[in-house]
Amino acid sequence: MGYSENLIFVEPSPVARRLLWHLYSIGTRRLLEEDRHERFEKPGAHLFWVKSGQGELEYRGRHFRLRRGKEVWLVDMNSPRAYIPAPGHHLTFAGFRFGGPGLEFWHEEMRDHENAEFTLAIDPSDLGFATLVPDSTFLVYGLTDEAGDTWDETTLTARNAPAHDPASAARNLPVPDKTRLLGSFTIAQGVNRGNCTLRGPALVDFLNADTNGIVTFILCRETDETARSGLVHAFATKESGSNTPPLLRVKPRG
Repeated sequence: MGYSENLIFVEPSPVARRLLWHLYSIGTRRLLEEDRHERFEKPGAHLFWVKSGQGELEYRGRHFRLRRGKEVWLVDMNSPRAYIPAPGHHLTFAGFRFGGPGLEFWHEEMRDHENAEFTLAIDPSDLGFATLVPDSTFLVYGLTDEAGDTWDETTLTARNAPAHDPASAARNLPVPDKTRLLGSFTIAQGVNRGNCTLRGPALVDFLNADTNGIVTFILCRETDETARSGLVHAFATKESGSNTPPLLRVKPRG
């Protein structure tokens, strides 16, 4: 590390060196109509955030709602994509496009189970009574049937959810041959705040086996209520204004 007036020079790590990618463009765009892009001929990504307006991102068969907020989006430009303003609205976003090593860098094999974790934040639901639900065990599954990764959050229901069979006797559990059990966690009776974190080799193996750049997690409560009107557990989503949305942390080999 060196020092010169107000500048500090730090020797980057091997991982950081690979992330010093070439910048293609930077700035703000305001869209009044659909903006489609074909697959980019070089490895690269688009990192952006919405400044005003609303719309959606069309990517790999899925539609993601875009609006001003805390979300920062990182999109692989090796796949076709479209930025679509909502009817009667504009969509303005800022960010930059950069290139370099392919985004398969993010899929490098991880060394041990400490290099990946999945965290959910508990949110009070104000539904049901805590006294009617004992300590509750939740099972976390990973969707191995990648055809099911195309689900749309705006149309998702208990009947069309991936790896779900409404006719099954165990309707609270996913179809076994389309999923993999990654682990479990327990929430004590009456607790309606805090974080639940999943780690382990099963999670790492599931992430390493991914081939399409998208992973789907399925959360199931295994513990039943002791009587009707029991507590409904809830977890924060990306729309939450006061809590952390579901978070997947991955540390590549480096």
